[in-house]
This record gives sequence, C-alpha cells and structure tokens, in this order.
Amino acid sequence: MKLFGWFRRKGSPPGPSPPQAAGCLPPVSTRHLGAGLADLWGALDAIAREDGLAGKSAVEHYNQSAEGKKDVERWLQIYLRRVHPGGAEAYSMPSYCQRHRGFCLVPRLWPDGLRWAAIHEATLFRAPIPEEPDRERLIAALDRHLEA
Repeated sequence: MKLFGWFRRKGSPPGPSPPQAAGCLPPVSTRHLGAGLADLWGALDAIAREDGLAGKSAVEHYNQSAEGKKDVERWLQIYLRRVHPGGAEAYSMPSYCQRHRGFCLVPRLWPDGLRWAAIHEATLFRAPIPEEPDRERLIAALDRHLEA
C-alpha cells in the first residue's frame, strides 16, 4: 500500500518536472534582486541626507529605534513619489497630528526622550529646524524659520 505518493525510492531517477502553470512568473535571480535592494537603500540614503540625517546610514537609522523605522518609511514614500509622480496611493501624515502652517507637528519618542519635529505635509521632508522637547517651542521655532 502506498501512503505517500510523492516520495520516491532511493536510487530511482526523478520523474519529469511538472509543466509551469500558465501566468506564473519565472523565478527571479537573487543576484538581480540583491542589486535592486542595494540601489533602493542607496536612494533612501540620498533622501535621508536631503532630510538632514548625518553621521550614519539609513540602515543604521532604521535599526536604531521605532522612530528610525518611521523615518525610513517616510523616505520610502518620498522615493515612491519621485519614481511614480501622481501615483494611485497618496501618502499623508496621520490625522491625529496637529498641523501648523503646512507642517505636521509629530511627537517623536527617541531612546533619549520625547522631542517634537515638524514635517512638511506636501513634501514629507522635515523642517530645517532642530527637534524641540515640547510642542510650543517647536511652533515658535517653526514660526521664526518661516518668517525669516
């Protein structure tokens, strides 16, 4: 009695491979995939530099904390906007964040404490001002920056 039909006996030649189903994609070369991922991380690194990241790579920033992961996700959205302008999915900052003069005021919980950042809603880039420990100081710094 044959319980498991897919096992073959030792020493017997393998049977013919099943035909590829219609509509299936051929296997992707891992070499090509690895090169594509390296290019993507390189592009994210360049966007991170535009956003003000200095002293570490986007990968290191991603591994630093949950806030680093959120930054990399935001940079990926900037990258997708550049690659597919006017794409089907429009990314926006969370609705629960307070807005001020076109910027989204985002609380950031870093390992060394809470700081607030201002992120431009249209471009998704951070405002070129330092993060502040409270929202009121961030709004004041943002107003000074926008009026200068």
